[in-house]
Amino acid sequence: LQGLPTITRGNGSGVRVEGNTTGALTSGAAFDLVFESDRGDVPLLSPQDPGRFSAAEKVKGDTPSRQEIQTLLCHANSGNFRVSWGGQSNRTVSVPFNATVQEFQDLLSELTPVTVASTSNQICSGTVATAAKAYITFTEARGDLSPLTYDLASLNGSATAEHGGVGGSVNGVHPLWGYFTLSFRDHATPPIAFDAAAEEVEAALGALPSIGGVTVTHSPLGALVDGNGEVMDDGTTARLFDVWTVAFNGVCEQASAWQGCPALLGDLPLLEVDTSGLAFSRSPYVYQARPQVLAREVVPGAAGNDLIGAEDQGTIAVELVHTTADSYTAIGMAEVQGITCSAADLSAGSFALRFFGDVVH
Repeated sequence: LQGLPTITRGNGSGVRVEGNTTGALTSGAAFDLVFESDRGDVPLLSPQDPGRFSAAEKVKGDTPSRQEIQTLLCHANSGNFRVSWGGQSNRTVSVPFNATVQEFQDLLSELTPVTVASTSNQICSGTVATAAKAYITFTEARGDLSPLTYDLASLNGSATAEHGGVGGSVNGVHPLWGYFTLSFRDHATPPIAFDAAAEEVEAALGALPSIGGVTVTHSPLGALVDGNGEVMDDGTTARLFDVWTVAFNGVCEQASAWQGCPALLGDLPLLEVDTSGLAFSRSPYVYQARPQVLAREVVPGAAGNDLIGAEDQGTIAVELVHTTADSYTAIGMAEVQGITCSAADLSAGSFALRFFGDVVH
């Protein structure tokens, strides 16, 4: 079993046998196979001789995250085929029939980062009998992904692609996947990926006619852990939450006219979020809530200035203009006090002056 390309070795042995203490397989002997590296609910083993072997699921696997694996079986003698992904027909790659596994991987990675494994050096073989299945692992895209789409019109041969747990393929799992949209004053963005980068969210919001310039920062939070409390590393940036901070800074680069780029000042209404495009895999053991994207106000805007704290005092400029008739008055000049002596006899005697508790005679 450990030699099968569909069994993940990972950091362990891939599978572990339990329940058979004799060390040998005898007629009627029962034993358990524990999948140590393939996470979650995996396909049931398929016996080639059902009369002599049977398999049944005893404990359903569960995992918060695993990579999607899709397969391709191709045999051809000439031509090429085209591959697209995610419904983006304008983004396709052309694969020659004699492409190596590495060349096929490099071409697919132009669509989305992947690794490709096969027992053959070439993607397509000359005959059906010698065809070897290629296993395509999505290394960055997360969740249950849409299948790769193949156009075989220019291929002198045939190809079979499988996904969704069929033929050695594996559904991707993540706490959530899919997309959401943001709306502001009756204008909505196109779908935004659940793990979109700050630049993607900023571009989507900045394109709305109801929003002027914004600056978006992105902070990933949390980590995925297994049943032992260990942080999982599934080859992706596994995390639980994404936080996007949107600052309405009023800096408009895409247009100079007010109508094309409104300057949004003051305390603004919250962005509206539509999460109907988000999906998640329900655990058979943990009844988690449906994922949400929530908009919260962090700092209310003020139309009078752009200050939000004492650290912004350096941006304040003050200009004072004197409006009194006394041209000698100015900020920072020395105080002058006048003393008038009104004694009847100035030929003798003394007087005392007090200033801040000190007395002089």
